[in-house]
Amino acid sequence: MSGIFFNWPIAWVEVLLLVLFRVLGVVGAMPVLGSRAVPMRVKVALALIITFLLLPAIPFAQWPLEPRGFWNLAGLVVHESMLGLMMGFAAQVPIWAMQAAGELIGVQMGFGIAAVLDPESGGQENVVASLLRTVSLLLFFMAGGHQVVLEALGESLRTLPPGAMRLSPDLMDEGIRLSGHLLDLGLRLGAPAMAALLLTEVGLGLVARTVPQMNIFIVGFPLKIGLGFALLAMTLPGMLALFNQEIGALTETLARLTAP
Repeated sequence: MSGIFFNWPIAWVEVLLLVLFRVLGVVGAMPVLGSRAVPMRVKVALALIITFLLLPAIPFAQWPLEPRGFWNLAGLVVHESMLGLMMGFAAQVPIWAMQAAGELIGVQMGFGIAAVLDPESGGQENVVASLLRTVSLLLFFMAGGHQVVLEALGESLRTLPPGAMRLSPDLMDEGIRLSGHLLDLGLRLGAPAMAALLLTEVGLGLVARTVPQMNIFIVGFPLKIGLGFALLAMTLPGMLALFNQEIGALTETLARLTAP
């Protein structure tokens, strides 16, 4: 097998290298796989396996037989890696939006000082954000989000063969749109619970003004926690329905990213 591999034209090896970097970008940014808890050697091994599984979809015939120069090939590697990272980022948007909504709700509930370690980013997050992130990750895989990303990765080799990818204003605009959509989705997911908790804060402030002898901090802290979890239980079905819609729209988003 190794003899067959090393008898390939050098141009074909260049094609495999570009596909590998596109796959590495996707694997390095995808949910769970892109986590810091996953060792780099595991990511590279998985990217190699996916690359060789995609061999039938790689258009070797469209690649020039003459080897590319080093700097030309290095530029193509950067372009392919950026495309893979953008595809992985698009898959992360619904999950990060759920996590952002959990952060906003948790702060309103008073959990801003009760932070736990996020194994994916290595940073801190409150318990509500951790709960919503875990739920969204489970739902992502149950809804087949990983299959959507892998199918889009294989289809991208047809629409954008290795070496055809170029950084363009359209791609940058799509990245900015995804970033804005992340913030918008996070606010929409957390808005009902945040609004109710804000009204609770206003009510507690009025009580503190009218009954100054009451220790409003002792009363308000458990009240906001209990009300927050009750609101979270009531709004969670709607949040998951919106999350499912985003997973359904992921195919269209990835198609825009890989459009020629």
